[in-house]
Amino acid sequence: MFVFINGLLLDKSKVMITLPTENRPFNDITIYFDVKLYKTTTIDVYYLPININKIGYDKEEIPNSGIITIDRNELNYNLSKDLYFVFLG
Repeated sequence: MFVFINGLLLDKSKVMITLPTENRPFNDITIYFDVKLYKTTTIDVYYLPININKIGYDKEEIPNSGIITIDRNELNYNLSKDLYFVFLG
């Protein structure tokens, strides 16, 4: 799960989600935040029910051209517009 607060990726230690399962006594999907939220806060939640690889780049590593090249050996699947979630922060 990826949670963005006002467009910035929230650290996973600051958010928890409860999903109903046979072994959990929860009836609802609930998200708990360890950050202060305001009426004007924008929250975006992306839940992907599969394991994914996160490939990160420091801003200093991105060339001035803005072109980011990813080594295909770091990916589990062939490239496809339907299989990948890409965000820049």
